[in-house]
Amino acid sequence: MVAVAEVGAVGYDPAAQRLEAVVHDLAGNAVRLSTEYAVHCPGRLDALAGALAAGPVTHVSGLLRQVAGRPVLDPLAVRVSSGRASGLAHLDLSPVDTRHFDRLDPVPADPVTTALSEARGTLADLARTGVEAAGPADLGPAAAALRRTGLRAAAGLLDALAADPTPARWADAAIHVLTALDLHEEQPDA
Repeated sequence: MVAVAEVGAVGYDPAAQRLEAVVHDLAGNAVRLSTEYAVHCPGRLDALAGALAAGPVTHVSGLLRQVAGRPVLDPLAVRVSSGRASGLAHLDLSPVDTRHFDRLDPVPADPVTTALSEARGTLADLARTGVEAAGPADLGPAAAALRRTGLRAAAGLLDALAADPTPARWADAAIHVLTALDLHEEQPDA
């Protein structure tokens, strides 16, 4: 449960059918609320938007996880302290409303994450199809994308795997790429 001092911007992503908002706790820490449409709880998004707009919100409970090193809460209930909507809003038990939401701005693609994700996908495909048959045609595009973003060590490991496709070289490349991707995703935005 998060004790809320302030509710920030609320937005809706129609492609993902996801409602997001940023709230600040009493110490000023930002926590992103993020919940998606679910057919078994069709009023969830409307109830969250309504509670956040009715304000003031004092508490939000839910399932907390970490995404890219930041806390993200999938809310289950919201407590509003005064006004017409005061009380506790149980999001998954709420009826459907016909409210329209503002669109979220699209998140620009991060070239480092894109290159590392492409390399991870290529390595995953090789794990399924067989490492021994890998060659420059399989690994070249991913290595080139890594090189363009300045990740020369990762690109070199993919080149080495293409030249000598063995499970040991695959493991070296996979560990490097997965670790780099995990560390990069944990970095806060500059």
